[in-house]
Amino acid sequence: MIKISAVASTICSVGLGMAVSAKPLQDRGDGNGRALCSGFTPPILDGAYILSVTSTELRNYTVPAAPILGLLNPIPSVNVCNVNVTYTHPGANDTVAVQIWLPLDNYNGVFVSVGGSAWAAGLGEISLAPLAIQGYAAVSSDAGLAGPFIPQAIGLLS
Repeated sequence: MIKISAVASTICSVGLGMAVSAKPLQDRGDGNGRALCSGFTPPILDGAYILSVTSTELRNYTVPAAPILGLLNPIPSVNVCNVNVTYTHPGANDTVAVQIWLPLDNYNGVFVSVGGSAWAAGLGEISLAPLAIQGYAAVSSDAGLAGPFIPQAIGLLS
């Protein structure tokens, strides 16, 4: 069995490994002053196996309001490289999704990990957008859970 602290440590390692690439992201341009959102090499992590890494450039993207989750107004004009990493811990029969938003403009050099609370894992773009528009590289994860509020799944891992 894998401990929750190992899952959290791996999530942060994946996110931090990708966020470290954010600074060169500003320098890797297309010749027209735009950063490139491709060619990421996943970090090598002890005790984890990377299943996939995808990246998509989001320009002038709008995150819709989600009042039930505390986002009262939409967040327009988001410019990020949306990196999605899926990994597993061999032998644990888990699949963990990690979403990293790397600012395409005005990266402030700071990496932030965000998530839910209590029995909730990360909330994706609703948590990432407010930080990304301020220049932060931000990461969230589903923590390998089948849904956002599945306490019994957490209990099986600890």
